[in-house]
Amino acid sequence: MSDYDVFLQHNAENPDLFDKFANFANTRTDWRYNDFYLFNGADEFLTASDRSGVASSISGVFNEMYAKNTSTVRTYLSSTGQQMIAFAVPLSNSVEINGTSYTGVAVSYKASVVQELVSAKIYDGCSDAFVVTPSGDVAISLQEKTELTDSFVNLPEYLRAHTEFVYGDAESVRAGIAGGGQGVALVSSGGREEYLAYLPSGVDGYSVVGIVRRDVVEAGAKRLQSVSILSMLGIGCLITCMVVAIIVLVSHRRLAHEVEARRAAEEKGALNRLLYNGVAQIIDRLALVDLVNDTYEYREQQLGEDLYPERGKYRALLAEVSRRYMVLNGDGEVKMGALLSPGRIRRELGRDGDFLKIEYCGRTENVYKVMNVIPVEWGDDGLVSKVMLAVQDIGQKVELRNIANTDGLTGLFNGRCMSEVLHDKERRREPFTLYFLDLDRFKPVNDEYGHDVGDKLLMAVAERLRGCIRSSDYAFRIGGDEFVVAACMNADPEGAAMLKGRLEGSIAKPYIIDGLRIEVGASCGFAAFPEEADTLGGVRVLADQRMYAEKERRYAQR
Repeated sequence: MSDYDVFLQHNAENPDLFDKFANFANTRTDWRYNDFYLFNGADEFLTASDRSGVASSISGVFNEMYAKNTSTVRTYLSSTGQQMIAFAVPLSNSVEINGTSYTGVAVSYKASVVQELVSAKIYDGCSDAFVVTPSGDVAISLQEKTELTDSFVNLPEYLRAHTEFVYGDAESVRAGIAGGGQGVALVSSGGREEYLAYLPSGVDGYSVVGIVRRDVVEAGAKRLQSVSILSMLGIGCLITCMVVAIIVLVSHRRLAHEVEARRAAEEKGALNRLLYNGVAQIIDRLALVDLVNDTYEYREQQLGEDLYPERGKYRALLAEVSRRYMVLNGDGEVKMGALLSPGRIRRELGRDGDFLKIEYCGRTENVYKVMNVIPVEWGDDGLVSKVMLAVQDIGQKVELRNIANTDGLTGLFNGRCMSEVLHDKERRREPFTLYFLDLDRFKPVNDEYGHDVGDKLLMAVAERLRGCIRSSDYAFRIGGDEFVVAACMNADPEGAAMLKGRLEGSIAKPYIIDGLRIEVGASCGFAAFPEEADTLGGVRVLADQRMYAEKERRYAQR
């Protein structure tokens, strides 16, 4: 990167500076970088491929460089959802191209390319590699997890708190990394011993750290010898073709063990893909969500094409899911986006083993799904940080459930469904007002006109009941000419009485069935839970008693 700075300063007055810059930076094939940037403090950029504009996704890298006033290496998420690594360096003097002044130069790499270059010769499946700052903070992790723990921020601090040193000590590792030295240690963690080797990268005090399981090293060790491990690290033009020598020479119990080079088994994200491949055998679609960083990765297993972008911002995914679907279970007024918000998920999934289950359906199409929200990673604050959203089709299940819960004649819910709904509300202590209705003068209709007309009358009554209630209420036929309505609301004597009058008045209006004018009435009694009775059995008995008292009163008035 220093060469680029020197080149730009040398040609600063040349009118063909951009052409020379583009040719000089045209090493993409050789060094496999993604793009080469000139930029300034206003986030304006110009690439060697003649793209220009104002940075958005990579601006954090630029801003960090200006804040520190030194070269910076960090990861970022591109506008297309790809994980990237960028190296930015301040220019010694600004340069001007096409009227815009630039004060920094940067190069970006796909994270997968860096991981391939860095881990090409590290132990296969049994090792990790990191780039750390002089203070020991992890700048770039080149594997999904470490051999020591799921994650850590500062290497020396973690070693001091969570491991025992068999060879070397935490202070030596800290001082070695801080001073740009190299060395090796043997640590024990959770009953497993790990070799840890570190050496300077040669750029701005950064060091490369390798961690290898002891049993892997010793499997091939038959005699005392030392081996140098070379690893290619391609972090932008930070290390364009740098050979990293990790020297392992351990003397312990009169035996030094050979460290053999093996290819890294996984690039970043491979653990997620393995998890996907296993779970995908039994589900229709899934997404891995990072609740902290507001990102997701999505895979479609059922449809021939993706419903959503493969990667992106989680909040954008929530907006699209809420637009397409509505909740089946629970309160129908709750939006999908609210149920799946990061805040709610982190509150609800408080312990290992917790999960959320949401049944939902399409707003404009006959689609029924169930989503399980499963925690897969936890943060240092003890809250879940990553979850998997696993979706399965339940269309057949919903159809069978609807058949089991529906009265075959009227299409209203049946008595079985009523018991389930009301028991659930009793368990949740959710208030409702229960109305029992029994038709007046229905038997003479059956006797005079026959059961076919009687059935049509019951169907018409059911339709009128539907027109009297809200979408959050329930109407049931529990047998013969008996109906029940559950109004899901707090007890309001005046409002409850108004609904009773509306139900009775609607049913009492004349019916025209097969050319016949038929008039029936309805005796209705209601009771409120939990104000008037604090058990389901109590509220049913009270509503039923009031309904029969109403029927006797009407009979006496004839």
